[in-house]
Formats: sequence, C-alpha cells, structure tokens
Amino acid sequence: DGLTFSGWWKDDGSGDWVRVFAVGTSGGDNELVMSRQEGKSHIRFKGFRGAVNWPQVLLYNAWQTGVWQHFVWSFHRTSEYTSDWRIYLNGVLVSTTYDTMFPVDTEYPLN
Repeated sequence: DGLTFSGWWKDDGSGDWVRVFAVGTSGGDNELVMSRQEGKSHIRFKGFRGAVNWPQVLLYNAWQTGVWQHFVWSFHRTSEYTSDWRIYLNGVLVSTTYDTMFPVDTEYPLN
C-alpha cells in the first residue's frame, strides 16, 4: 500500500521557495510540497495535513541551476495515517524517513 510521485525539473534562475511539485489545497493545509528552500541550494520535501505540521526532509546543497534533475518521492504506508518516505534524486536513494505522514486524502488537486 503506497503512493509514488516522480518528475524532472530544470531551474533556469528562479527565485526562492520555487515549487517543483505541489499537490493539495495550498496554504499549508492538506498539501505535499517539494521546493527550493529560501536563500539556499537545498531541496525541501514537506507534508501538511490540517493543523499537523509534519517534519520536513532537506537535501542540503542538492539544488542545481541549469541542470536537469529527477526526483522520486515514495510513501509506503505503515499505519492508517503514517508511512515511510523514500526520496531519490537522480536515481540515488538520498533519504529514508520512518513513520511520518501518509497522504490519506487522494482528492488533492494538482497545483
């Protein structure tokens, strides 16, 4: 039981908090976001559900300008509301996070 998102992106000099991937209702409520962290070259993976602010995963110095990059963000359900996250960057497993948010509501609109 799980869910996986993947995609390619290339940044040609955008600003801070650029969203590569976002699905949800926006505004930090029932949302999954992959973005560039403000003022940094870090990639940020973050989930929100209602008032619960789930932990984020930061990939330090992983954002590259002018280069195509590929991500995979997978969720393997561990209970009704939690999952293990696996994040791949350019084909390499770079992060595994245990017992964190599982995106329960599958009616998220794509942003």
